[in-house]
Amino acid sequence: MAGIFINYRREDSQGSAGRLQQTLRAHFGADFVFMDVTAIAPGANFPSEIDARLQCCDVFLAVIGRHWLTMLKQREGDPRDFVHIEMAAALQRQILLIPCLVEGAALPGADQLPDDLTDLASRNAKELRHLSWDDDCASLIKAIDEYLSVRGAADTSPTWHQWLDQAKTGITRAFTYRVFDKFDDALPDWKSLGMPRALDEALAAPPQSAGRETCEALYRLVIQMCRVLQAEDVTLTAGESKEAQKRLKAAMGCAARLCLDPLLRSRLRPAQSPGSSRRLSAPASEIAGSTLIHREEPDKTWALPQTVGQTPLEDKAAIPITVETGDEASTREKLAKALARHTWPLAPVPERIDPTTCARLRGESDVARVRGEACYLVLDGKEESALRPSLEQWIADELRTEVLVLQKGETSNPLFLYDETTLLTLIAHFLRLLEGPEWNPR
Repeated sequence: MAGIFINYRREDSQGSAGRLQQTLRAHFGADFVFMDVTAIAPGANFPSEIDARLQCCDVFLAVIGRHWLTMLKQREGDPRDFVHIEMAAALQRQILLIPCLVEGAALPGADQLPDDLTDLASRNAKELRHLSWDDDCASLIKAIDEYLSVRGAADTSPTWHQWLDQAKTGITRAFTYRVFDKFDDALPDWKSLGMPRALDEALAAPPQSAGRETCEALYRLVIQMCRVLQAEDVTLTAGESKEAQKRLKAAMGCAARLCLDPLLRSRLRPAQSPGSSRRLSAPASEIAGSTLIHREEPDKTWALPQTVGQTPLEDKAAIPITVETGDEASTREKLAKALARHTWPLAPVPERIDPTTCARLRGESDVARVRGEACYLVLDGKEESALRPSLEQWIADELRTEVLVLQKGETSNPLFLYDETTLLTLIAHFLRLLEGPEWNPR
């Protein structure tokens, strides 16, 4: 795990960066501090390793010496200027970035920086001076400790490697079913250590593309399996087919979650005490994208849309809501009825929402959460101001439901490592394959 990322130019501040690394490692431990010169093994893919470390860092330290700005300008437009690339990525991902000024350097102004680095000029810098090095570093360490303590990031934010291990474990578990052995002869050499070889290779891709490649590899694999079933080279019983579909969907759920930046996702699910209100930010364009961010097993609630051409994928346990300013009592009644309509679709909607009905809804919500199908009320971000704290708390206490605030309009969403709409469309096509007659024998 590397929680602190040290960014520096070797020709500008290598000595100071190395000294800073030693000081930080003495306090935080060697595994919590990343610096390329010592942390990347010989023969490793440098860009991929850097990207993986950025995925899981909590604090980004930009070491700036007296020649830093000059060298930045000299390398303008250089696609291999990793100092620039790393810093721009940290700013985009909203990682805590602290400029560390060494050897008397000054922080550049916004007008001196390229567009993707202008935010650097507004960051509170720390001077690390030779004559007061220990005191300056102690102040820096105190600030980092306080930040990590507030966030709990060192304990709760998964690293990329942990995120990847979770996906691998889930996908391997999904394919640990005897029926998949029937495909061994029809698809020669398709398995490697219990997992389809194509998926194993996709999971070895760099962090920015591992999720996309795994989803696409799984989609192509199911196409191949469909052809084998259509040719009757493999036959499945109705029970085998149903279980295989369930497991393939679970594998796609693991792959889809791998398309999210684990650090940014963890920041969207802050720790909350029991009984606290639950308003969750959901920077996504589609409701199914918003729930993908917050579900551990998203495949359990995926559904194909009834109308083709509107949304690529639906979440059957997500309820779009509107909240109007005005009488809060009527809004509560309206929200409770919406939840009742979803919970008991075959029963008439209660004319009045009384305490008994609320208690039953709470019970249903708790049980749905246990089976991994928690219901979400999804609110358009434009209406968020109408969600007053008292109403938000009532939803949490009386309905035991969370509100996702859908934040549309981002042309580039750093949370999704794979284009959100393309990802949801691919999942929808994947689900349609599994609804084909070859997967549903009579």
